[in-house]
Amino acid sequence: MNPYDFVPVDFETSIQRRRPAQHGSFQGICGDLQGTITAETPIFMKRGNSAEFMTNKERVPIIPGTSLKGLFRSLVETTAHGCFGGKFDGRYRDRQRGTVDYAKKLDASIKECAFPDKLCIACRIFGMMNRGNLFTGKVSFEDAVCTRPEQHDAIYTVDLMGPKPHHSAFYLAGDRIAGRKFYFHHPGGVATSRKPGKYNQRITPLNTGSQFVFSAGFNNLEQDEWQALLYAIVLEQRMRHKIGYAKPSGLGSVRIELNDIRIIDYAARYTSPDRGVTQYEGGALNAYVDTQIQPYITSTSPALGKLRQIWTWDPSDPTEYRYPTAIEPKWFDKHPGDPISSTP
Repeated sequence: MNPYDFVPVDFETSIQRRRPAQHGSFQGICGDLQGTITAETPIFMKRGNSAEFMTNKERVPIIPGTSLKGLFRSLVETTAHGCFGGKFDGRYRDRQRGTVDYAKKLDASIKECAFPDKLCIACRIFGMMNRGNLFTGKVSFEDAVCTRPEQHDAIYTVDLMGPKPHHSAFYLAGDRIAGRKFYFHHPGGVATSRKPGKYNQRITPLNTGSQFVFSAGFNNLEQDEWQALLYAIVLEQRMRHKIGYAKPSGLGSVRIELNDIRIIDYAARYTSPDRGVTQYEGGALNAYVDTQIQPYITSTSPALGKLRQIWTWDPSDPTEYRYPTAIEPKWFDKHPGDPISSTP
């Protein structure tokens, strides 16, 4: 089965764009949070173009804060109906056939936000920069530092080639972009190659059970933004995130749990006995988060339904995920009209 699928976009509902709460006002939800990331499969955070695991200056493995921010932003865009950020304009660079232009297949209504006073929910939370227009995001993530490294032998990944956008049966749904790409989990084990090749690489990931701790700060979040951010971080009990390098090989499935949240009322910082701080830990934390993310837990939107299907973590799932070219090298040429659901 193909290792990825697309989460559809709701083209019929307009994106809600509005002026964000301004920095320095401290009128929204402010505070910080800490959490733990546990590897459910081997994980590898690539350092640039090298085959080394990303580390900090103390040579401790890390998941960069920018990677966490990118992960959670993409989830807010997907689950809370945000714009197509990252300057995606419907154009793909294809190594074999040059640029594939689907710009007209991406509705103008869902393209990247352009003005700082009219921002979608993802741009209000994480910020935007477009042709000189700038809004600094309201949340920042520190690097997640490895506190429990579990060693894994070196492996050769499967071939990791670029997208195949010329195969429109995958990338289009009718006359529109199919959606946002997400990779399935591989609970049955990581797929590897036996020898080096043109499109794979030898890496040494950290093994299942490795843990990282991270923290984040947030300011002036409105209620819907706070709920969207929390859901992006914790998801649902049976779901797991994917992050890092070689996701098609099955790497990068992680469980993310919050350890504590502090909500800070800056107006009461010097007048209240608790200094304006409300802290959630343990059972109180779980109850609070569950209450906040209920609109997403109970949502029946097609996007959330598809994301649940792709990112459900089932240790007993025997499905073997691989690109169709692993079975038939010229599959895309021989099956130009086959949809993603028919891949072997």
